[in-house]
Amino acid sequence: MNTLSTHLQAATLLLFAILPTPADTISVNFVGTDSNGAIPNSLNPAESAGIVPASNWTNATGSDGSLGNLANDSGTATTTDLSWNGQSTWSWERSGDSVPNNPNGTLFNGYLDTSGNDGSHTLSVTDVPYSQYDVIVYL
Repeated sequence: MNTLSTHLQAATLLLFAILPTPADTISVNFVGTDSNGAIPNSLNPAESAGIVPASNWTNATGSDGSLGNLANDSGTATTTDLSWNGQSTWSWERSGDSVPNNPNGTLFNGYLDTSGNDGSHTLSVTDVPYSQYDVIVYL
C-alpha cells in the first residue's frame, strides 16, 4: 500500500519505482529562490543526489507550476506529470546555518515555503507508468 502525507511545509520530491528489474527513478528538485529572487539551487543532470541516489533530477521553479513527461534517472522521458500550487519558494540562507557544498546540499537548499495565506501546498503526480512505486518527500 502506498501512502503520501500531503501536509507539506517544505518539500523536495523523489518518486521511484519498485519493480522486479532495476527500478527507474523520477526525481524533482524544488529549487527555491534567495532573498534577491535568484535561483541558486539547480541540480545538473550528471549530479547524483538523494537518499536513493539518482541523477537527471527535474528542476522545478516557482511556487506554482506544472511539468509534463518527467525524465527518469537515465534521462528518458516518461508519461509522469507534476503540478503544484503553493505559497512561495525559498532557500536555506539563514545566518549561522550552512548547507553542504555538494549535490545533496543543493537538493536540500531550495524548498516550497509555507509563508503567507493558509500555509498549504498541493502536489499532484499523475500518469506514473509503473504499477507499483514509492514516494519519498523530504521535509
